[in-house]
Amino acid sequence: MSLGVKAVVSCDHDHNLDDRVRPCLRKKQKQKHKQNPAKHTQCALILMGNYFLKRPSECRSQKSNSLLRRTGCQEIEAYFLASDYAYRQEPSAEAAVGLGKKAVKIKDYDTAIKYFDEAANLETDATSKADDYYMIALLLFEQNAYSKARQYCQKALEVNPNYGNAYLLIGKMYAATSKSVFPNDGVLARAAYNAAIDKFEKAKQVDPSVAEEANTLISSYRAHLPSTEEIFMHPDLEKGKPFTVGGWIGERTTIR
Repeated sequence: MSLGVKAVVSCDHDHNLDDRVRPCLRKKQKQKHKQNPAKHTQCALILMGNYFLKRPSECRSQKSNSLLRRTGCQEIEAYFLASDYAYRQEPSAEAAVGLGKKAVKIKDYDTAIKYFDEAANLETDATSKADDYYMIALLLFEQNAYSKARQYCQKALEVNPNYGNAYLLIGKMYAATSKSVFPNDGVLARAAYNAAIDKFEKAKQVDPSVAEEANTLISSYRAHLPSTEEIFMHPDLEKGKPFTVGGWIGERTTIR
């Protein structure tokens, strides 16, 4: 996983980390709309990467680990190192998230889920807690544990009702599994896309930031809904009428 930047600047003086990094971060934040986004964290990454790798004891600071996370430097060894030291000193949401991301990187999803769940339990910020639950949902989706993944999407939505990505993920899972719910009826399997579309519609309703992706998904799955002729010929379907999608989905929708 390439970061495009390496920690190549040596740290020759033992100045306070925050004093060295914060001015650079402020400068980058002012320029972020004028530059390539990939360069936004470059300065912080270069300074912090070599600093932490040469001085692992500095990683015991929860402040340092939090700074790495906020600047987006979450795929470099320094971030993982900081998380590990901080967690061993005193478990925190920040440190647990770092260890969760480290586990994701090596595809140890069970361990990642454990740390993200711990992070959610320790987290006091609602937005971050919702992010942790959503990460667990994504990992469970990757493992085809759809019902459990939906439970964590719902946990995210309980904390943050405007979490559009959680609705998108539920919809994607409905669409991905419709054939398993109706293995012997292709028309009903495609009718189940209505339940997925409901979630995509809800996502953009509560969270305008996901509207573009939601609209793309809606357009894609609408194109594969049963035709008027197929609906007319199918005894279980009637346009504009309720339709229950069974199986693990267990949702009531309306035939479009």
